[in-house]
Amino acid sequence: MKSGNRILTSFQKFGKVLMAPVLLLPIAGILVGIGSAFSNPNLIKTIPLLGNPFLTALFKLTKDLGNVINNNIPIIFAMSIAYGFAKKEKATAAISGFIAYMGMNSILGSFLILNGTINPEKLLTGQKNDSWNHYFRYRSIWRDSNRVSGFGFA
Repeated sequence: MKSGNRILTSFQKFGKVLMAPVLLLPIAGILVGIGSAFSNPNLIKTIPLLGNPFLTALFKLTKDLGNVINNNIPIIFAMSIAYGFAKKEKATAAISGFIAYMGMNSILGSFLILNGTINPEKLLTGQKNDSWNHYFRYRSIWRDSNRVSGFGFA
């Protein structure tokens, strides 16, 4: 097999691996859209029937179901990639992808705490914006009268 065909085959496999999580996104969007639209206070004023407690609960559950996918899409991608590239023991690979993702989040969180970027005592109330200024600040560059903006480390 030529190296060009091998590269093409690898990209095709990668595309197939990403199909499952990508196909979940429109379904999640539809569920969140329906739940949000029919629980909108302005629409409920226009159509009082939507204020029925049963329908209100139904649309909230629909929205929450869609947000399960949206809120966990990184985990779904990690598990799908591990599952898709595994030749054997795909379930073990999916669990390994999940553990690797959670481990990465834990290590990065610990690094941010050790680095002083995040104050653990303020996690429940939110971070004060000044804590980021030492490490990370917004920079704008003007080049050839085109504005190029971006984030940069201080």
